[in-house]
Amino acid sequence: MYQGVICPSLLLARPLADYYVTNITDPGIPFTGVIEMTALVDPATFGGHSLVYLPRYLAQDDATWMRSDDDLVAETVATLARMYPQFRQGDVLASRVARVREVLAVSTIDYSRSLLPPLETSIDRVFVVNSAQIAQGTLNVKRDTRARHSSGRRARPPAPFQPTWRGGQAVPRTDPRPPYRVALAPPRRGCRPSALAPDRAPAALP
Repeated sequence: MYQGVICPSLLLARPLADYYVTNITDPGIPFTGVIEMTALVDPATFGGHSLVYLPRYLAQDDATWMRSDDDLVAETVATLARMYPQFRQGDVLASRVARVREVLAVSTIDYSRSLLPPLETSIDRVFVVNSAQIAQGTLNVKRDTRARHSSGRRARPPAPFQPTWRGGQAVPRTDPRPPYRVALAPPRRGCRPSALAPDRAPAALP
């Protein structure tokens, strides 16, 4: 079972605040966070404007999935006006709504021991990394990066096959096995790691 996400994004004429992430716990607010990318990324990247993501994580049967993009954007803009007194509807230059049904596997009792999918696949040094492997935390960049680093450490070849340097020149490795790959697979039901091939991405089963 997965949580999904609906995430309106707004391009604004001016920033909302000076914070990259504002987590929201108020049940009267229809999104779970205000992610202002231009507190982290140079606003010049967006023509001097501010880019804001407003995600809401949902169960599969939530009625919000059936609402239109226009309705969600209107609700989001009205809510921002309540939260930020200086914000005006005219500040919104553009908007988009992204929807992903399966984003984060819901951890259940005994999940880490009985349901947590392995990083390793049936192919030597091919790994699959996705949010289903986050058992003790929420979906975020830090957790995702930690999982990738973990697979990278396991994928490193043994010491005898590490490149060496002689006289300022790299000596070609003699490892007969193909280089490892870390497949960042989407967390979709039916993804079968054993079906991977060295030159293929993970395939979702019908």
